[in-house]
This record gives sequence, C-alpha cells and structure tokens, in this order.
Amino acid sequence: MEIDVSHGKYSFSVSSKGAYLSTLRYEGRSILKPASDKKETHGGCAQLIPFANRVRNATFNFEGREIKLGADDPPNAIHGLTRNMDFQLAESGNGIVAEGVLSSNDFPWVYMVRISYSVSGNEFKISYKVKNESEKTGPLMIGAHPYLYFSGDWKIESNNMKEVNCLGGYFPTGKFLGPINEILPRPGGYDNPFIASEALNIHLGDHKIILNTEKMPYFMLYDGKYCEGKSIAVEPMTGAPDCFNNGMGLIGLGAGKTFRGMFSLKTEWSVE
Repeated sequence: MEIDVSHGKYSFSVSSKGAYLSTLRYEGRSILKPASDKKETHGGCAQLIPFANRVRNATFNFEGREIKLGADDPPNAIHGLTRNMDFQLAESGNGIVAEGVLSSNDFPWVYMVRISYSVSGNEFKISYKVKNESEKTGPLMIGAHPYLYFSGDWKIESNNMKEVNCLGGYFPTGKFLGPINEILPRPGGYDNPFIASEALNIHLGDHKIILNTEKMPYFMLYDGKYCEGKSIAVEPMTGAPDCFNNGMGLIGLGAGKTFRGMFSLKTEWSVE
C-alpha cells in the first residue's frame, strides 16, 4: 500500500512497507533521487530503527545481555529492522502518519513506532515517536537515509561540525576531527559520520536544503555508487554508527518510556 499526498508546495508518497518515503517533490520538482534497483536504502528515504548503519559483527551487549542480530551485511548488521515492517498508514491533516509494532526474534524488545510526515510552507518534517512496550530498558538509535538530488556542485555548511573518526572506514574510535564549517567533495568520496550542533545548509547547485533536527545531532554523508553521481545522502541520526557497542549517542529507552525526535528539510531555490 502507498499513499500519495499533495499539500502546499510539496507532494510525496509513503509506502506501508517500512514507512518508506519513495518520492518527495517541491513545486513539482523531485528532491529525492529514487532507487534505480528498487532497494529502499539506495534511493528515496528509508527509515532505520532501532539502529542505523552498522552494528559491528552483528553483536552487542546491553545491560549484561549479549544480543546477536542477523548479519545482513556480513559480518555486520546494517540499517535496522523496520525496513521490512508493515506499517498502518493514514492521512492526517497536512501529511501522513505511519504506525507499527517493532518485534523481532533477533531483538528482544518490543517498540511501538510512529512516524509522521508533515508539511508547513517550504518545510517538510519527519517526526518520530518510539515507545518501549517491554518490561526492561532497551537500546535505541533512529536514522533516516534521504538521497538529495544536486545539479552541478554541492557543499554543506554549518558552524562547528566535527567528523567522527572511524577505524576501518565504518566504526568510530570515540574521537572527533575538527571543528569544520564546510564539507566539500573530496577524492575517494564519503561514507562517513559527522556531528553538528546547528542546522546544515546543504547547497545542491540550483537549490539549497536547510536540514534542522531535534535530538538527532549526528549525520552520515554518503556519495558512493548508489548516489549515481547526481545525489548525496545526508542521513540524520540520533547516534553514531555502531552506537550499540561504542555508546556514542545511544538511547537507553526505559520500560514504558517514549522517545521523540525529528528532522526537517526546508527547500529554497538559488537566486542567480
């Protein structure tokens, strides 16, 4: 099932499978690059819960318990458990609400997940509400994977950004590089995590997107082959990759407790 919504200057489509945002248009023009191979993490905007990016060796310890996840990126686990989850979709005011229950044999906690997509003027907002329905505290990380079209050149500007230093390309060491105020294309490209304390100004040639977040200070920057030379993935996250092991931004969600966070994309056309 998929729902299409047009509100104000935006139109967008959300699938019941994974609450996947397959399309997003602003004033009729596509903002998100679609997935050419139909895989949800290769285009559009996938929702990544209860972890984003990789869990090293698909294993972590939490409050004295060793948990073994499915190694879907051997030997690691990648991009959470909600991508194949069935959500109930409903139109709500100026957007769409997706609700579902995260329950898996690999993950011994049960979370109620609510993802809301809404529009206000030139701002498109994705809000998260996750409640722990289990009897014990559980680990949580939330991420999203939007592929943003660009034309010509791109750059990201923000005050006081830092790159997360990683071992072997994917796994944070706990150290940071920076601060920096600008990210530009570089030889070898990016599949790297960063942290920012302020909004990101993402310059994409003939338009700019301002990315604001609440309780999602980390982001992954990816410009590899699935970007197809015409997009970059700027992925808001509550924590760093492998936070289930390194603890960087890890949320301990108490029994019966609820976490709320959000990010928004504000689109502006460039003035020549």
